[in-house]
Amino acid sequence: MYILPKPAVIEEKDGAFLLNYTAYLVLDDECSRRNWRQTQMLAEKIEEYTGFSLHLTKGQSRKGDIQIGMLHEENNPEGYYKLLIEKDRVQILGTEATVLYGIQTLLQIIEQSGALLPCLEIQDYPQLANRGFYHDATRGRVSKLSYLKKLADQMMRYKLNQLQLYMEHTYLFRDFSEVWRDDTPLTPEEIMELDDYCYDRGIELVPSISTCSHLYKLLRTKQWQDLCELDNPDQERYTGWGKQTHHTIDISNKKSLDLIKNMISEYRPLFRTEKFNICADETFDLGKGKSKEYCDQMGLGKAYVGYVKKLCEHVLSLGCTPMMWGDVILNYPEMLKEFPTETIFLNWAYHSNVTDENTRIFGDKNVKFYNCPGVSGWCRLCNDYEGAYENIRRMAEYAKENHAIGLLNTDWGDYYHTVHPEFSLIGMIYGAQFSWCENKTREELNKEISSLEFGISDRNLPELLTEINKNALFQWNELCIYQENAYDPSNLALAKDARERILKKSVEPKQFNHAQERLLEIKRQLSRIMAEVKPEHRQLLAAYEIAVDGCRYLNQLGNSIQIREDLKNEETDSEITKKDRENLKVKDQELATELEQWFYYYKRLWRSVSEESELSRIQAIMDEYCDYLRS
Repeated sequence: MYILPKPAVIEEKDGAFLLNYTAYLVLDDECSRRNWRQTQMLAEKIEEYTGFSLHLTKGQSRKGDIQIGMLHEENNPEGYYKLLIEKDRVQILGTEATVLYGIQTLLQIIEQSGALLPCLEIQDYPQLANRGFYHDATRGRVSKLSYLKKLADQMMRYKLNQLQLYMEHTYLFRDFSEVWRDDTPLTPEEIMELDDYCYDRGIELVPSISTCSHLYKLLRTKQWQDLCELDNPDQERYTGWGKQTHHTIDISNKKSLDLIKNMISEYRPLFRTEKFNICADETFDLGKGKSKEYCDQMGLGKAYVGYVKKLCEHVLSLGCTPMMWGDVILNYPEMLKEFPTETIFLNWAYHSNVTDENTRIFGDKNVKFYNCPGVSGWCRLCNDYEGAYENIRRMAEYAKENHAIGLLNTDWGDYYHTVHPEFSLIGMIYGAQFSWCENKTREELNKEISSLEFGISDRNLPELLTEINKNALFQWNELCIYQENAYDPSNLALAKDARERILKKSVEPKQFNHAQERLLEIKRQLSRIMAEVKPEHRQLLAAYEIAVDGCRYLNQLGNSIQIREDLKNEETDSEITKKDRENLKVKDQELATELEQWFYYYKRLWRSVSEESELSRIQAIMDEYCDYLRS
């Protein structure tokens, strides 16, 4: 039997508890209305797992009942709960906030044991108090409310307690119609409904908006373009690369501060949380345009801190604790003391060989901070689970060693968010495990995820899924940058870089053929597993098959681009060149058709969980490539 995250202490005992269909779920009188709703969820799941429809009541429990009650012991660790399964009763004891953790643990046991539960005692608590997931709801995708609720359900199952939604331009700010007029923004009603939904599931929904950089669509509008650090932002072509690298606000202009403060003031009331993430990361253009004179006079670090400090103070005035990314301030660690002491810094790093260097800076400065790893799904069609595991494991370990107060596991959407959001579930579970308790080996943890989450115990499904990205020789972001920028005369340095990403990639024929064959074999194995996986995950496996085919076609596309460029250097009238060109033409036309058919099903998958948002941007790139293949 597996429990994820693994409890701190499990004591197995003799005997078993027989859950009868006549049992009641009994709440202590001290339990809150939220605990009542959580117990209703417990009842629904028990009926799903056993067929028993149990009654809920309050008061004194009897023999054979499941009791949910408040603990009155003092000096327990934060997040503590106790689960007792005895021969004649079950008890879940905790605080108003933690009985939910006991409920989730009990459900995992019932899911695997049915109505005959092994007797045991669990005393459990997390090693990090704040265990979050960061969902990008702005770069390419705007998730449907139904998907965001499903995300919250998954987080509850694995005892995560904070969800942040990243927002640049995809909220329906009242005065920003020029910003969101061509998008599908989240509405205030949806945010407030999600906030209630998360609250019942023990999750704090935290707002997160760009306030300094990454204001791509805002600062391209005629309404606000004068506040962009660089001139004429609306003249720049709309590209994935541009969205990532430019559009910092002019911090020397008082109107900039007023604009951002108004955004924060309008957005904050939708959330019951007392936290607000102002981001303030990756200020690539700061001091290079309109604010140059101001930044030269003040000093770049002092100018940045002065602006962001004012935002932090505004957040405090609204009754919230400010949070912000830590990448820029790491260049000026001596200025950490300039911020309000309540400020929580978010130390991000996403590579698999990350060291503890930056974590130690925040720890040594004795400021409040989270470590922020990532699920490695951005820029591709399937997550890099191997890299994500190692990154999340290390960042959680460094967080504990350096007295961080949380772990925020991030899921970004760079280059139009092509990856299916549900593929991040495995990485989410990694974060839940490592923020709650000690590390497990990747193979061990993946085996437990395979059994507990997917219902596959005779093979390791996450290990199989890890191989998808390993055989993706040409990633989506490389092909996106190539199509949008490789022959753009307005930025020759970027054009050169875009071409080299594809043309200088070394892929031997043997390597290419092996990757294509392996991807086909992964697809066959997924098809076989369809009969064994939990019914609720069959659509997810089908989505993985779409991703596998997408990786195969992108491999072929990258390979075709390389061959075409090589043929340009051959003598055009040689017999071998003519033959190669004819063969390539036939294959490319076939690939164009396969890509178009594949993309039809990709769009259906997209629309199952996301609004339309920037799907048209991906469509335009695919159309250009298919036309290219037929040329």
